[in-house]
Amino acid sequence: MRLPTQFVRLPLRFDAQRLAEEVALFDDAAWRPHPQGEPGNTALQLVSRNGDPNDDGTAGAMRPTPHLARTPYLRQVLGALETVVGRTRLMRIDGGADLDLHADTNHYWWEHLRVHVPVTTRPDVVFHCGGEKVHMGPGEAWVFDTWRAHGVDNPADAARVHLVVDTVGSPALWRMIEGGERPHDPAWQQETAPPTQRLVAFDAAVDPPLEFERVNRSPVMSPWEQQANAAALMAEVRSVEANDAATTEAVAAL
Repeated sequence: MRLPTQFVRLPLRFDAQRLAEEVALFDDAAWRPHPQGEPGNTALQLVSRNGDPNDDGTAGAMRPTPHLARTPYLRQVLGALETVVGRTRLMRIDGGADLDLHADTNHYWWEHLRVHVPVTTRPDVVFHCGGEKVHMGPGEAWVFDTWRAHGVDNPADAARVHLVVDTVGSPALWRMIEGGERPHDPAWQQETAPPTQRLVAFDAAVDPPLEFERVNRSPVMSPWEQQANAAALMAEVRSVEANDAATTEAVAAL
C-alpha cells in the first residue's frame, strides 16, 4: 500500500525477549524457503490460506496455522494491532544474507500494508525503502511503503527474524499510523518529541479474539475499484509526463 512517507514507527512496543523465546520453539523443519527463492531467506507461516502452514498464497480465506496456537504472546501482539489479520509469517534472513531491492505493486498490494515487528536483530541490520534506511529495533512495530523499492541487508553473523503481518488496516491501526514516528518526513520532524511507545507486555490470562481476513480477491473488480485504480494509474502517467516535460525544458535551456 502507498504511504506518504517511507517508514512509520508505530507507538507500540513489545517484549522482544518473550517473542524470541516463542520463536525458539520451532526447529528448522518448520521454516520454508522464501516464495521467490531469495537465498538465505526463510519463513514460518502463522496465518495462511485455509490455515495450511505450507501454503504461501495470498488469495483466499486466511486462518491460523497450528504454529500460532503454540505462541500465546504472538497472538497478543496481533491483537494489539487492532486490525484484520491477513497472511502472517515469521520471516528470517540468515547472517550475511540480504533481501534484494524490489517493489510490491501487484493487485494484492493496492489494498494491503505490512506491519513488521522485529524479534531478533542486530544494530547493523538495515531496512531500505525509497532511498532511505532505518534499523528496526527489537520489539518495535513499523510499517513502510511497499510500492517503493525496498530490501534488507543483514551483515551480522546471526539471523534476523521479524514478525510480518499483512493487513488491509482498520480505523484503530490507521490512528496508530497517523500518530507514529515518521523519521524521513520533513514536516513531521518539525513537530515535538517522538510519540511514547505503549508497552504491550505478555499476560498469561489474555487470549485476544482475532479477526482473520476472509475475502481478499473478487473474480471481477467492483466498478468502484476499477475507477479508483484507473484514476491512480492516470495520475501516475500525468506525473511522469510532467517530469519528462520539465527535463526537456531544462535540457533546452542549457
